[in-house]
Amino acid sequence: MIDNSKMKSLLFDLDGTLIELDMSVFLPRYFKALGEHLADLMKPEALITAILNSTEAMINNLDPKMSNKDVFEQDFFKRTGLSPQIAFPLFDSFYEQVFPQLAGTEVRNLAAQRAIELALARGFEVVIATNPVFPQKAIFERLRWGGFANKKFNLITSYENMHFCKPKPQYYAEILSKLGRTPAECWMIGNDVEEDLVAAQLGIKTFLVQDYLIPGSKKITPTKKGYMADLPDFVNSLNREGIPSGGVE
Repeated sequence: MIDNSKMKSLLFDLDGTLIELDMSVFLPRYFKALGEHLADLMKPEALITAILNSTEAMINNLDPKMSNKDVFEQDFFKRTGLSPQIAFPLFDSFYEQVFPQLAGTEVRNLAAQRAIELALARGFEVVIATNPVFPQKAIFERLRWGGFANKKFNLITSYENMHFCKPKPQYYAEILSKLGRTPAECWMIGNDVEEDLVAAQLGIKTFLVQDYLIPGSKKITPTKKGYMADLPDFVNSLNREGIPSGGVE
């Protein structure tokens, strides 16, 4: 039986975990809209290729002195030759005017909303541990889509405030450092086997959400698994004896 008596912090992935957003469907729509918005700067195909390459540089960065934002911008502007003074206003207007139109309330999941309400009501520290490859504006907007706009989270990871990305274990180590927590005091809840369950390497217990499961290339066994519908029962089970109900293994 797992001892949850010292549990303090719950780390939730966002896409496919708290909101019903399938990134394999969403990302092509996102890139198409972004390419069109910045078409006056460079051809959409070249822009998207540059963004993907600079995102890869960000994911592979292990320099703790450089934020993800710093890494992305350094690589992107060197790669494209674009002027930050010209590009930044267009990126800002995209996230302010266009991005909010890319999804809506259909991504909301009532069970996930209930799970967050329970976690906050019971005094857990709640972290939105989404892969910090997007700016805060994009993450806050997706939280709004999911019905979480007015929730007081302890930390929302973004490319501005993090120095590492999933699936690097350093990403989770940085969260622990920011919270002042040990791995034994945390659960990581997510739908990506490789990106979310890697938290187990640090000793963090893991819950695999299977609705929008992303298998990954590595076989990693979660501490527990279930579906979005099981999240309220799972949160309710913490800090008391017994195994989570509602079909959770």
